[in-house]
Amino acid sequence: MVRRIIHVAVLGACLAAALALAGSATASPSTPQLAPLPFYIPADQQINWSASALDPDGLPGLTSYQFQLVDVTAGGASTKTFRPWTLPTTAKLDALFPNVTELHEYVLCVSTVEVTTSYDVLFSYRTCAHFKVMFSIGDLRRLLDKYVSLNPDPGCIVCGPDLGRYVRDPEIVARINAGLSREPAPITGIAIDARGGAAIVTG
Repeated sequence: MVRRIIHVAVLGACLAAALALAGSATASPSTPQLAPLPFYIPADQQINWSASALDPDGLPGLTSYQFQLVDVTAGGASTKTFRPWTLPTTAKLDALFPNVTELHEYVLCVSTVEVTTSYDVLFSYRTCAHFKVMFSIGDLRRLLDKYVSLNPDPGCIVCGPDLGRYVRDPEIVARINAGLSREPAPITGIAIDARGGAAIVTG
């Protein structure tokens, strides 16, 4: 009876070891981690993520990162693209998704799709980032033109005599109006010097 109990215990230990080995052979690749992004980004924002660790039988040449871009502004329309695992873990947003639209809000997710030597396809968990695509800060003229097209009224509630309408103290109004100077020529653009300083161009 004792010998039979020992035999059953040995069989149970062998079965547990076999299951552990089977489980390790089919483990998913590790989850790639998206680097933090600010909420407002340009379309050419550099996207970075950590490399996913593959299983011992994973095939790097057949494995890739899967990116999914959900356009929140467009009602949740979704687009997917793949990038080979062997390439650097960095790419520009508009290189991954050429049709990315400025002024749209998005959710971007990345996961790993691993192919093994037995041609099993394994998926990692995914990480996501939420952001809104804005005009590039380097394209100030385009931003200015966009503002003018949306608000062609030359009036300005934060400058010139209009400011006096929002201040009740007569003495403060007098000081504001005395210190105001308005360039009569229209704004034609913005000039940026080598140090990154910006100046309004009129004429």
